[in-house]
Amino acid sequence: MRCGVLAFDLNQTDTIARAGYDCAELSASAVMNIGNAEFKSAKRRLTDSGLCFDTFYEPLPPDIWICTEGFNTFTWREYLKDVCYRTSELGGSRFVFSNGGGRSIPYDGDLPRARELVMTFIRMLCDVAYEYGITVILEPLDKSLSNMYNTLDECANLIRILGKSNLTSMCGSQYFSSSGPEDILKNQGIISHIHLDSPILPQPHSLTRVPQKYDGYDYKPFFKMLRQIKYDGLVSVTAGTNSDFEGEIAGALTFLRDNFL
Repeated sequence: MRCGVLAFDLNQTDTIARAGYDCAELSASAVMNIGNAEFKSAKRRLTDSGLCFDTFYEPLPPDIWICTEGFNTFTWREYLKDVCYRTSELGGSRFVFSNGGGRSIPYDGDLPRARELVMTFIRMLCDVAYEYGITVILEPLDKSLSNMYNTLDECANLIRILGKSNLTSMCGSQYFSSSGPEDILKNQGIISHIHLDSPILPQPHSLTRVPQKYDGYDYKPFFKMLRQIKYDGLVSVTAGTNSDFEGEIAGALTFLRDNFL
């Protein structure tokens, strides 16, 4: 079992390492926002931190929407090749495809066509990622974040339709809080990643906060469910809102060690 922190800023990695974590889950689009020379120095700094960087989220920039006029699949294929190259240089082997807005369908548009566009993009993402040995993890998101692939059942159905060997899914404490254990137990075979945050705050994702022992939520049923499915992969703590980042993520790691690890 490994523990990581979903980092919203590349500069948070040293803090994550000091807190005792194994990994940092970085934004792929943040990695792409730096120039070639800066990337070389960033790679050295990240490597020197001692952390593992095998999992990245946000393979598309957050302001890019697939179902909009002007979205060119072939242009973004070249972008994804660059993303795969850079993240693989850092040890990346997994993409969490969250990008809630990016994969959402406009309600006033051609819904069947929009669904086909999103499916085409995911197929392309899997194909490009496969060339670099990268697995795509389709995250089921709350309906406040996306109107596609909100449940593990929907993710499982797409995985069956596309038939890509490097396409899987995940869940988290937010999802468990809203869906309960049944959906997760049913689809445990496609769960390859876990996000841990405090479900007592409302969406959107930017409001997530670091889980703590006394934050008002009972995590025991969630941890029990993870033991039941014999999950032994990476658990990434998410931290969108905090006043003491280092202290809070250190507290979350202690909480995990005392209750689950």
